[in-house]
Amino acid sequence: MGLFDDQLKTRLEQDRESFADALETLGESVTGKAAVAGRNGGLEDAVHEILTWFGVKAPEPPGLMDDFNDRLDYMLNPTGIRRRTVKLDGAWWRKAAGPMLAYTTEGGAVALLPRRLGGYTWRDHANRRTVQAGVKTTRILTGEAVCFYQPLPLRALTLRDLFLFAVQSIDRWDLTSLLLAGLLASLFGMAVPFVTQILFATVIPMGGLENLAPIGMLAVGALFSLTLVGLTKSLAVNRIAQKVRLAVENAAMSRLLSLPAQFFRDHNAGELQNRVDALTQMCTLLGDTVLTGVINGAFSIVYLLQIRALTPALFGPAAGVLLAQLTVMMAGILAETHVARKRLHIAAELNGLIFRLFSGIQKIKLAGAEQRAFSKWARYYAENAALLYNPPPLLRIQPALSALIALGGSILIYSLAAKSGMHTAGYMAFASAYGLVNGAVLSLASLTEGLAALRPLAELAEPIMKAVPEISGNKKQLHRMSGGVELANLSFRYAQDAPWILDHINLKIHPGQYVAIVGKTGCGKSTLLRLLLGFETPVSGAVYYDNRDLQTLDLPALRRNIGVVLQQSRLFAGDVYSNITISAPWLTLDEAWEAAELAGMDEDIKKMPMGMYTLIGEGGGALSGGQRQRLMIARAIAPKPRILMFDEATSALDNITQRIVSDSLDKLKCTRIVIAHRLSTIRQCDRILVLDGGKIVEDGAYDELIAAKGLFAKLVRRQTLDMAPLQN
Repeated sequence: MGLFDDQLKTRLEQDRESFADALETLGESVTGKAAVAGRNGGLEDAVHEILTWFGVKAPEPPGLMDDFNDRLDYMLNPTGIRRRTVKLDGAWWRKAAGPMLAYTTEGGAVALLPRRLGGYTWRDHANRRTVQAGVKTTRILTGEAVCFYQPLPLRALTLRDLFLFAVQSIDRWDLTSLLLAGLLASLFGMAVPFVTQILFATVIPMGGLENLAPIGMLAVGALFSLTLVGLTKSLAVNRIAQKVRLAVENAAMSRLLSLPAQFFRDHNAGELQNRVDALTQMCTLLGDTVLTGVINGAFSIVYLLQIRALTPALFGPAAGVLLAQLTVMMAGILAETHVARKRLHIAAELNGLIFRLFSGIQKIKLAGAEQRAFSKWARYYAENAALLYNPPPLLRIQPALSALIALGGSILIYSLAAKSGMHTAGYMAFASAYGLVNGAVLSLASLTEGLAALRPLAELAEPIMKAVPEISGNKKQLHRMSGGVELANLSFRYAQDAPWILDHINLKIHPGQYVAIVGKTGCGKSTLLRLLLGFETPVSGAVYYDNRDLQTLDLPALRRNIGVVLQQSRLFAGDVYSNITISAPWLTLDEAWEAAELAGMDEDIKKMPMGMYTLIGEGGGALSGGQRQRLMIARAIAPKPRILMFDEATSALDNITQRIVSDSLDKLKCTRIVIAHRLSTIRQCDRILVLDGGKIVEDGAYDELIAAKGLFAKLVRRQTLDMAPLQN
């Protein structure tokens, strides 16, 4: 009857949830969504304005979801949009980037949206007007805001996707400024050869000094205007580059954090740094170098047309010299591409090695293996240094060859002009136009160099581009969980030809149960936990939470409802408070203290120099093993999850502290799934599951399994010194 009662309770809970959702839908159709969400109307209206700015349609959170942070997560999770809290200090509207959600002193909220011409605006719905951010208008804001970051497309990426993302990061005004500056630069540049021709054709030969002043002023004005337009163009290019880089760096890191856990099993941290950098460089090249290069190249064509109009006889030789220069540049770029591909891959491996060496520096010193570590690093670095300092012959002679072609071309053109009897005025006009088109060719060289760099960068970033994020708008978000977990015919192995780690596991854990999983080393306990968290995908069978298949659920949203401490869990560099609230940064200081107390860590924190704000290093090296584990337990229970999963989370605690923590966790009334090697710590469990050979061979309470004298009793007998209870 217990199992039937639990199924009936779960079904009734689902019926209540469906009924509440139906009522909410009816309310939306009659009164509008704003009326249903009246509790957070101002906040959610502002959020919808921001999502509209991104061009994203987010799902409406359920009406029974009260907390605004939960509602915001519900809206943002399927979109992949990230957020963080920022301070609005000084003239923030001049230097900020991206839309923000700001709070007013009256308790409302506004959507701060970037203007195309710079600065920020927000909509004052009460007075039906748009307000521009400034010294006076921003006084109504509290000084704290939430900044939002647009992600890369949530699918396997192509170069086209990266180019479109980079272009979307550019404001229309910036693009218009760049196009207008390029057009004006070309027009003013065209004026210089004409002025030069007039000067040498009429003013100087005829000695008309009265015309020299106005023509000189015209030339100076054209040069000044050309310089001014060039400066404006440089500012526009710099602004575009900064915006693209900011958007891409945030999106690249967001994508990396969204990838499945299996992805990180095949790539180490040092290597991933280079791959993320490659992704960022590609977007910057596509949105900055390529875009500006195409615009410059398009406008430089007018200089060639001008040469053809002014000096038709020299057009062919000039074009030939320019083509020869481009040929040498392209050959050098192709050679550089081959070298860059090798250098990028070696650099990624080298960074990975350096990260591993520094991570294990204590073990290296304990083993006295510094010399071996250096030798291994030197072998990798030698390959990289050989490519960097000893490039192919073509790359070494390219600068000299380009200069030789330019010099030889100038001599050739001058001799042809002399033989053809060209007038001085015509040649000087040609020289002016040729100098401008030569500069444009050099800018095209940077474009071709950027295009050539795309291929090796794309190869390096390919694992990140092809991996599909876990985030999907088609997945169901569990906003209310009872804590029920079920495994149905679950089987798993790490490779097609590998042995089965788990073989047809069937298990149902009722809400609120305290379940321990034990077994010999390598029996699949930690793998089972990884499957429960969605870190691995089963070969067959399924995992269910509240009777919903894990494969149909939004994994990030699900994990936010689960408090987890794994064997490999580590503390982050920062203060104690940040470590406890990292999964729920909106938690208050009092809530952090409450979590620390439940984990039995509050007294230890009070003894620290700065209490909750005491800084700890990465991994918590200054803390004892027990303190680190209790801090991680506090971090897991701080958001008050419906399910807790611990993998050897209390192995460093003494029996007294273990008892305190266990009693505290009993008060949470949540489902607990723990993996334990110290079998004396699981006496109070409702159920103990014994894994062996990929199957659950025993299932029962502690005393029941001891009395059965099976595998569990043998495991306990190995660990205990007091054999009397077992002999009885």
